Amino acid sequence: MKRLFFVLVIFIFLNACTPKPEQINPYVDQTLTAYPTRTSYPTNTAFPTYTPLPTYTKVPTYTPIIKIVTPTYTLAPTSTKTPTPTNTPEYSPYQLTATSYRATTDYLASFEQVQWRDFITYPEKYDGKKIKLGCRVFNVVKNSRHIQCYVAGTYEAFYVKFTDSFDDIYEDSYLTIYGTGDGLECFTNTMGNQVCQPLIKDAFYTR
Repeated sequence: MKRLFFVLVIFIFLNACTPKPEQINPYVDQTLTAYPTRTSYPTNTAFPTYTPLPTYTKVPTYTPIIKIVTPTYTLAPTSTKTPTPTNTPEYSPYQLTATSYRATTDYLASFEQVQWRDFITYPEKYDGKKIKLGCRVFNVVKNSRHIQCYVAGTYEAFYVKFTDSFDDIYEDSYLTIYGTGDGLECFTNTMGNQVCQPLIKDAFYTR
């Protein structure tokens, strides 16, 4: 019974607290009035009319004008004589050096190495012949192109007449004499005695 009474009291209380519609309406109207009036946007303006671009005019293609000029040739006079070609050999510096060396070597090889005993004893056998002989200088004849030599390793003397003058030959210089046999050279020595020695003329030397 008490429980039923308690439920009834709660129900009456809830009905007393629930607002009536006539009490709520003024507040609802005020709430709706608080919202701003919505402004309508203008109707979209139509897009501007499209104006087409001017039609492209094609530039005419340039065609170059090529003028061909035919040269006029003047015929050269016909030669009745055929020139003989001259072939000039060309040499590199190395070839020239090698050629010169070979020529010098061949030239020196053309001189006969004489047996000194035979030359000293029978110099007439070598008259006009190209000969060579080792020399140790023992006298440089003053104011001339002449020297006196001992055969290298001996005291057998011979006489030498050079083609060209010299200024670098001294006593006891060792040379190889190249030249032409010419019999005997006779002269008076410093002791006043007549002396004859085998002669090599038109001579040159190497060291």
